[in-house]
Amino acid sequence: MNVYATMCMVPDRYPSSLDCVMSLKEQVSKIYLCLNGFDEVPEDLKEDWIEVIHIGENLGDAARFFKLPSIDGHLISCDDDLIYPHGYVEQFLKYNSVFPGCVLTHHGKLMRPGGYDMKVIAHAMGNSPDSEMIDVPGSGCSFLPYRVISDKDFKFGDHTELNMCDIHLFGLLKSMRVNIITVPHLRGYFKYVSPPKGTTIWETVTSKEDYKEKVKLISKYYLNV
Repeated sequence: MNVYATMCMVPDRYPSSLDCVMSLKEQVSKIYLCLNGFDEVPEDLKEDWIEVIHIGENLGDAARFFKLPSIDGHLISCDDDLIYPHGYVEQFLKYNSVFPGCVLTHHGKLMRPGGYDMKVIAHAMGNSPDSEMIDVPGSGCSFLPYRVISDKDFKFGDHTELNMCDIHLFGLLKSMRVNIITVPHLRGYFKYVSPPKGTTIWETVTSKEDYKEKVKLISKYYLNV
C-alpha cells in the first residue's frame, strides 16, 4: 500500500527545511506541501514526487490536512524542522502491523482529567523506550493508517485555529474513538533544524494562556465538552 507524506512549510525556514523534505524521498510515494507565505514554488521543490497543494496565505499547520486531496494509502504527517531518519516509514509500517487501526506517533501527551493541561509522555527529541497510549499526538511525526483516514476526511473547515494541529487531531481522533500509540525511539532519532530566532509558533502566534483557551475551544468543537 502507498504511503504519502504531508507537510507545511514557511519561507523563514527555507532553504534549511529542504533537508526535511528530502529526507523523505524514496520513503514515500508522494509528499504534499502547503507553502504557507511563499510567493512562488522554489525550484528545488519542483520534482515529480512533490505536489504543492497550497501556496500563498499562511493557513497554519492544520492546512496539511484540510488542503489534502483524497489519497489511497497511509499518511505520515511531517514538520519542516525535522529531518527524518532512514527507515522511518518502514518502522511505522512494522508497528502498524502490531497496532492495526491505531494512529502512531513519536511525540505524545496525555490530557489531564478534568482540565486542559497535558503531560508529555513521549518527546520526539528525547528517549522514548516504550509504546504507550496517549491522547494528543505530535502532528510532525505521526502515522495515520489508511483505514482511519478513509473513515473521515480531515477537513477542519472554518474552525482551523492557526497552528493548533495537534489539538485538532486530539479532538477529531477522540471523537472517532481511534487509539493513539507512541512508537519507541532513542534520543537523536530525529535531527532538529533550528528555525531563525523569533519564528517559532510560541514566539509568533500565541501565549501559553491563549494556547489553553484554544485547547478548550477546539475540544468543545469536536467533543461537546
